Amino acid sequence: MISKTSGIVFKTIKYSDNSLIVKVYTEVFGLRTYMIRGLNNKKSSARKGAFQPLSILSLLVYEKEKGGIQSIRELESIYPYRSIPFNIRKGCIALFINEVIYSAITSEIADPALYHFLHKTLIELDETEGHFENLHLQFLTGLTNYLGISPRNNYSPANQVFDLQEGIFVSQPPLHVNWLDETLSRKLYQMTTQPGDADSLFVNSTARNEFMIRMIDYYRLHIPGFGEMKSPAILSEILT
Repeated sequence: MISKTSGIVFKTIKYSDNSLIVKVYTEVFGLRTYMIRGLNNKKSSARKGAFQPLSILSLLVYEKEKGGIQSIRELESIYPYRSIPFNIRKGCIALFINEVIYSAITSEIADPALYHFLHKTLIELDETEGHFENLHLQFLTGLTNYLGISPRNNYSPANQVFDLQEGIFVSQPPLHVNWLDETLSRKLYQMTTQPGDADSLFVNSTARNEFMIRMIDYYRLHIPGFGEMKSPAILSEILT
């Protein structure tokens, strides 16, 4: 069946001199794997540059009922990035976002709300001209809502410590080591309820990096197979 969908490129793998295997998160079908052939064919609409990570594409695809590797008939760019490829700080945030979603999103079931959240985040990163240093923190907290691992909204004067393992705010530190102190717990609560306040909550790289690292710990605890990440170390150096 031939279908049309938009999609965000997660990863490309070279298959041969003129072929690629591409992981794409689509609006209509969820995560899909496509075989791209004929990259050196002048008549083909497919070019290697179109499949850079996080490229946003319009796709005409052959959707096979049995799943597996699908194929793309036609494609075009929906949104050519204007600033991300030329701004090293934005580029590092994009690299971080790409690494998170590649590890966290594995479902082949369509989730248009998740797709639009990713789309909106990438456009916002590209178009924001002012402060964007905390956008990846907003992304980390916001994404939990779509992955089914959002922190329970039970923060109160009696519950000011966040238990990373259980995903809830508790009255005192648990016996294990996976919890946030009161300062970070309060910031997590504020980020989940008022994400627009990120710039006032994380005014320096120390606070920003500490929150990022602990949120990655949270993802690792709740998402099977969420492994080690390389981009946080780079991001910590760039966003000083």
